[in-house]
Amino acid sequence: MTRIIPFLETFWGLAEENPELRVKAAQSLLVHCFSESKSKADDDAKKDKDNGGDCAYALKRLLDGLNSGRASARQGFASCLSSFLRMAQTKQMLKEIRTQLTKSDSPHDNDNDNDANADADMEQDEEISDGAFFATGIAFTYIAGIKCR
Repeated sequence: MTRIIPFLETFWGLAEENPELRVKAAQSLLVHCFSESKSKADDDAKKDKDNGGDCAYALKRLLDGLNSGRASARQGFASCLSSFLRMAQTKQMLKEIRTQLTKSDSPHDNDNDNDANADADMEQDEEISDGAFFATGIAFTYIAGIKCR
């Protein structure tokens, strides 16, 4: 049985030189983000909300990892990102992830002092989030296109 790596440690594992360790880290990250709850009745809403936040965080980290200076890190993050996007689409979680990204990018949750500036900043945050999601969609389309050929 494969040892599950703690969620935050998976990102370190994706940058390992050893390809087998990168694969184990990617598997652990995907299991954490996309595994289904064993007791659906009570934990379903809470788990979906938690996983949506973790998925949004993971997507940000995976995209950031593509900019690494180390080739092994870029390989690990890229391969995990392609699997992540495939699973998110299969489980129809892209909308939830996008919602969580928009929430987590908003720095003005409790700021009521300057509503005009807060609204403008939130619109800018949404545009940035839309741009990131658009770029991710292009990457996924490209990956899916290669897979279909």
